[in-house]
Amino acid sequence: MVNVAGKPQQPARKFPATFNSERWPPLIRQVTARAGLTVDDVNWFFFTQLNVNTIKTVMANLGQP
Repeated sequence: MVNVAGKPQQPARKFPATFNSERWPPLIRQVTARAGLTVDDVNWFFFTQLNVNTIKTVMANLGQP
């Protein structure tokens, strides 16, 4: 692969299909704990670049609507 400048480029790294649904919940719990909060203390969650099914899976794992 080459980029627009004609230089060699590495292909995009492939992640397992379950990467986000397995990694996000523990990360969210860790971040909220560091802030002295629980997941239930958070009013809004904003996810980017995830499909809606992954978001639903993550929110269910966190026990959130």
